[in-house]
Amino acid sequence: MRINAMNRTLLLIITTIAIIACGCTRQQPSDPRLQRLTLSVDTGPQAAIDSLAAIDPATLGDYDRHYYNFLTVKARDKAYIVHTSDSLILDVINHFGLSPKMAEALYYAGRVYSDLGDYPTALRYFHDALDRISDDPEDNNILRASIASQTARLMLNLR
Repeated sequence: MRINAMNRTLLLIITTIAIIACGCTRQQPSDPRLQRLTLSVDTGPQAAIDSLAAIDPATLGDYDRHYYNFLTVKARDKAYIVHTSDSLILDVINHFGLSPKMAEALYYAGRVYSDLGDYPTALRYFHDALDRISDDPEDNNILRASIASQTARLMLNLR
């Protein structure tokens, strides 16, 4: 009887660990080139675009390929290149799910739809991004300010 209870407890522990391990999402790319670009895309978007062009996304793992797409959208936006398609950002959003990067991905979805002229969809993505931002104000003040600024700009355009 005692062994049976221990087996059930052990099975419960193993199952819990497996569920937690499967449910966790990676927060950083494993490819060192993408790790370096993560740090430089804000300060040198054109250089990041050039570096991204030198990487074949087909050689990347699943998460890194989606992260590559995220960095591509972000770098183009920071370089003031007008977005002409939503395919990359939709791929990113569909993959990121519960990732801590999801709020930022939703912000860039808003930027993409703003460039495409679909202001209601852009506003919806900005709102969704605000809903996904963590409560830690120090980590997210810049993103919050960017969302507020873009929302105000779109609202002015809709008047």
